[in-house]
Amino acid sequence: MLALINTLVLALALNRLSLAAPAANSTNDPYDFIVVGGGNAGAVLANRLTENPNYHVLLIEAGPDDEGVLQLEIPFLCHEDTPNTPWDWNYTTVAQPGLGGRSIPYPRGHVLGGSSSVNYLFYTRGTRDDFNRYAKVTGDQGWSWNNMQQYFKKNENFTAPVDHHDVSNQVDLKVHSTSGIMPVSVSGFPTPIDGRIINATSQLKGDFSFNLDINSGNGLGFGWVQTTTNGPRRSSSSTSYLAPNFRQRPNLHIVLGAQVSRLLQTGTVKGLPEFRSVEYRLESDGSIQHVTATREVILSAGTVGTPQILLNSGIGKTTDLKAVGIKPIVDLADVGENMSDH
Repeated sequence: MLALINTLVLALALNRLSLAAPAANSTNDPYDFIVVGGGNAGAVLANRLTENPNYHVLLIEAGPDDEGVLQLEIPFLCHEDTPNTPWDWNYTTVAQPGLGGRSIPYPRGHVLGGSSSVNYLFYTRGTRDDFNRYAKVTGDQGWSWNNMQQYFKKNENFTAPVDHHDVSNQVDLKVHSTSGIMPVSVSGFPTPIDGRIINATSQLKGDFSFNLDINSGNGLGFGWVQTTTNGPRRSSSSTSYLAPNFRQRPNLHIVLGAQVSRLLQTGTVKGLPEFRSVEYRLESDGSIQHVTATREVILSAGTVGTPQILLNSGIGKTTDLKAVGIKPIVDLADVGENMSDH
């Protein structure tokens, strides 16, 4: 039965994919900002920028809409969302020496909401030590843990779990917010092993101590996982920052099924190249389109997508670009380098 449900959901998704592509004349209007990528960052940027009614924003997303896709909405089906689905870019890594030379899938969301629409829904802010180290390295105290609290809380809307049980022994509500946009909660479906693990923490202690809240700044120990869920449904950057009331803003236009290939130079500013035009391909008919921002183009196409677009645009290490036939415009050797992952 589960296999049949998954097959039906996949068929519906493929149908939505074909319907998601915009009309070819949808980007003729002038836009102040063009946001490339409708994932975690892009959805937030599109939302915040269009709070100003004087800004007209175009959000370009390569994937389809997530709205109404049952498999993406149901948290329990998260393990079916990647890989080898219409909602994943379906990347694979090069051979990994630490894995015996194996190549492994590298899931990235190919859908509105990006990877927040296909991930395993874990909500984690990081640790106090991490953010304080960012502040020290950058010399900017805005990155410090204490200063970041206002933004965590502006984002978060802690909600009751689906079974409405008492969560006072599972999270520290003092470090959470109930007035933000993104719903966050804990599981409403207990399992028999839960209590045994919590009991074990009181016996073992030390590195195995109980941690009331993993998002309090101290991430060490055992505690209850917090998830980006809203009752029985997934929360994502799309369901929150691009919810229907935000999509209806007259100054926000979202184009789906449009893969950006590169930025185009539009001139120079103080002797430096300026890039305010975007080239993209419509999935609906394969046509190549161009659109220009009057103010800025903001690249938020993800860890893989953003450097790829930059390199295609002639922004990167000159020798590498020449080697693959791309005309170098900006020599920036760090583009596409130094990525690390957990």
